Amino acid sequence: MVDVCDALEWARTKLPHIKLQSDVQIDGERAVVVGWSSGGQLAMSLAWTAPQKVLRPPEAILAFYCPTNYEDESTAQILPVIIGGLPSKKKSSGLSVKNWNALPQPTLEEIIPCSPLAQIVRGNYQTPTFMIHGTNDDLIPWEQSQGTFDALLSEGVEAGLVLVEGARHFCDLSSNPASEGWKAVLKGYEFLSNHV
Repeated sequence: MVDVCDALEWARTKLPHIKLQSDVQIDGERAVVVGWSSGGQLAMSLAWTAPQKVLRPPEAILAFYCPTNYEDESTAQILPVIIGGLPSKKKSSGLSVKNWNALPQPTLEEIIPCSPLAQIVRGNYQTPTFMIHGTNDDLIPWEQSQGTFDALLSEGVEAGLVLVEGARHFCDLSSNPASEGWKAVLKGYEFLSNHV
């Protein structure tokens, strides 16, 4: 999360001053962020980590099929790695990773700082956010996106959600413009465009 926050700061303050070989003009005052799966959680983390660093959060966030509620038991198996990182070579020499559920679970105090839903319900999240999730996701339950969308609206944060019926985790990979995944992506990028 620190790296993503540093990247936003770089995009806002340094990137606009780099001479590009094209006519593209970078405006650091108008930044949006997109993330897929765990990258979606990282994108969403900018809503509360950027202000902690006295940096304006992105104007909007687009998050695809990402975990948003780390207090949900369905994310328990990934929490030790998400929060603590992969074990070092030295620490992992005696560690059996055949059963990821055997890794020690982080405490609630460690979970809350990286859980989008926890930050939303605590009033620390004000960034307009659009989420896309397949209803047949085999990695992250779509209900997390639905619950997070509902919480955003309850807190008065502008939000959008498209649930792609029957789609699995990578619900946005279709190259068919008539597919529901394609249409969802267009809605997400339209949401971002409306904020820059």
